[in-house]
Amino acid sequence: MVPYADYTPDDFLNDDAFIRWVRTPDEDSDRFWQFIAAEHPHLVPAMSQARERIGELAAFLPGVGKTDVEDVWTRLQEQTQEARPVRRLPTAWWAAACLLLVAGSLTTWLVSRTPAMRVASEPAGISLVEVRNDGSAERIVSLGDGSTIRLAPQSTVRIDTAFRERRNVYLSGEAFFEVARDPKRPFLVHTNGLITKVLGTSFRVTAYDKDARVTVQVRTGKVAVYPSRTTENAGLLLTPNQQAYFLRKESQLGRGLVDNPKLLPEAVKDRFAFEDTPMPDIFRALEKAYGIRIVFDEEVFGKCRMTTTLDEGMLFEKLNVICTVSGASYQSVDGEIVITGRGCD
Repeated sequence: MVPYADYTPDDFLNDDAFIRWVRTPDEDSDRFWQFIAAEHPHLVPAMSQARERIGELAAFLPGVGKTDVEDVWTRLQEQTQEARPVRRLPTAWWAAACLLLVAGSLTTWLVSRTPAMRVASEPAGISLVEVRNDGSAERIVSLGDGSTIRLAPQSTVRIDTAFRERRNVYLSGEAFFEVARDPKRPFLVHTNGLITKVLGTSFRVTAYDKDARVTVQVRTGKVAVYPSRTTENAGLLLTPNQQAYFLRKESQLGRGLVDNPKLLPEAVKDRFAFEDTPMPDIFRALEKAYGIRIVFDEEVFGKCRMTTTLDEGMLFEKLNVICTVSGASYQSVDGEIVITGRGCD
């Protein structure tokens, strides 16, 4: 079998089967190249680069037959003044690539030979590479932009390997995304009726086809979520430790906190030891450490002071300790924590 595992973009550009798949895909070739991408995820960037080159060349020379390209190659050789021999490449695409480097007279000749030809304004159509995880362990998929997908068992992700103005992926199941930051190219995850848009962050999406609910949980950074039938303005902005839930049947979108908020990466080594500390300062320390807004009345809790260590336990356990001492209570409202109580005398 061809050693695809070691292929580079140039190898794909010299592979006639790959070129035929990009230009004229069918069910068999789709299945074959999706299998290659699934078996060798590290090849996805090389395949993407090769597809883009082929698409650009196809856009420049749509409809030019093999005979015409052979003629172009012959004329190109005649116009080339370099002393070294010119390599005869195996496909029409490399001949077309060289055509981009010669004078406009050759392009004029081509147009006259093919009256119906027009220079395309759009690149080649979207072609998705599908990666499935039929195993029992998480599967790591590395993308060409430096992003990583941790694909859960019994889940499928389809990737638009072109990654032009937007980086589009389509998920069925569950995955954790670590997205490389690129302000010029947002990263979009399309699920069952919900779109998650980020520039660079980490988050988890759960969207199994059998479930009536889609959830998006943010670990770091900011994430915009909105129903696919609306615009981004109709959606929600999520911050760390927040989650969105989308009820597919009702097309209803809501926001809350994740079940077990995690410390932000920069706060993992922080100590939470307080000695005769005003309670508002404790609230602010927790707010900063978890990236969750804590709403409270400064005047009511300003006289409350506390000596304690809160290094262990989940956030909600820490809040229980604080509220028990002060006689306060808390609740989660729209992704925030609201503290209420009488305060201290």
